[in-house]
Amino acid sequence: NSYAFPILWGILTVIMALSVGFAFTFVTNNFFIIYLTVEITIFAMLIILCGIIISMFRYRSIILKKGIMYGIWILLLFIGFVIFSLITPHELPELFLSFLGLLLAMLSAVEFITKNQGLWRILIYPKTKDVDLDYRNFSPSFLLSKKSKFNINIRNLKNVDASITFFGIFNDQQFNNLKNDLYLWKTDFFLKNYAKIKCIKRIEDKYENVSSFGQSKTNVLLFIPSKSSTKFYIQLNKEKHRTAVSLNKDELKDGITLHFVYLDIFNKIYDYSLIIKTK
Repeated sequence: NSYAFPILWGILTVIMALSVGFAFTFVTNNFFIIYLTVEITIFAMLIILCGIIISMFRYRSIILKKGIMYGIWILLLFIGFVIFSLITPHELPELFLSFLGLLLAMLSAVEFITKNQGLWRILIYPKTKDVDLDYRNFSPSFLLSKKSKFNINIRNLKNVDASITFFGIFNDQQFNNLKNDLYLWKTDFFLKNYAKIKCIKRIEDKYENVSSFGQSKTNVLLFIPSKSSTKFYIQLNKEKHRTAVSLNKDELKDGITLHFVYLDIFNKIYDYSLIIKTK
């Protein structure tokens, strides 16, 4: 039952918050520290619940997740409003206006964040005859023995329109570097050292608006073998030039893992990995 779990978790949250608050009474008598600790406990428990719901129910939980996020802000603000009203009743009009302003601001912020962060699913599927992928594997693989064409796009599994861009194609090392540098980008809406990002192929696409439960435009990827098994070529859409992909000793043996990366406007990474073998 999808409703029973959040209800039980809510009961657990109340018990945890009261227990932590009671435990802190043995540490300090400062009311504000105890109050802040209780609120942080409630907030942490509800964040964990959102993560569990997403992992269990995927796109079907979007509305429930958003409702919980709204509930968090309203609960915290209301509790704060009531407590400070009791402490300073002569400032009730100012407190009410502050409460109302924060409530409207937080609802707008949550709406903006949930619009552009959420669930996306990248789809890459072969269009060349006799080329197939085993989608049961986390990283499907195929043997590049002939020129092979693939289509790639990304599906918006949210109930709102959102923005996304096809960012580029990375190998394992480049992809790990990209993830390690990601935290630096969170201080700005623009990528730092944008031109210095190392990858196999950068895609110069603009951010694209994708409708609710719709899909982005489809890109055509062409993988072309070479006379040497130590490299192959990638060609995107109707480009006239090819991008060479060289393989090291381990990649010759086990294949090279390519990461097809999309970014949302908050620079959150969404990737699909594919292993390509040349022999």
